[in-house]
Amino acid sequence: MAKRFTKYVELTGKIIAACYEVHNVLGPGLQERFYRDALLHELQLRGMSVAREQEFPVEYKGKLLGKHRADLIVEEKILIELKAHEGKLLNVHKAQTISERQVSRLPVALLVNFGGSSVEIRRFESSDQSTKSGKSPNP
Repeated sequence: MAKRFTKYVELTGKIIAACYEVHNVLGPGLQERFYRDALLHELQLRGMSVAREQEFPVEYKGKLLGKHRADLIVEEKILIELKAHEGKLLNVHKAQTISERQVSRLPVALLVNFGGSSVEIRRFESSDQSTKSGKSPNP
């Protein structure tokens, strides 16, 4: 059974449309930073507030281990983790995105891979750790 998402559905749809536009214009094969900068620009052109490489503290049992930088944060609500991985997204990419969403304490994360012939997108919500297919990203 497919997972039903409930948080920021309209905003997420706009972000996904922007991802497809970037991939249609640039195509696959570039470094991740080019897709990040193009998506940042495309989202801003569409009137969205976007932060690049925003830092979030990573803690373990009350000890600050350091800071993690998120690729993009949209409207202070949605974390975007970008990849330019040739082929399909791996379980480790999904697990990384779930961890980043948890560290950021944002309700929604999108994992976007620009490396294939078609853009690949997975969505994660704070209420669970599911992918679009409802499968756990555990290896």
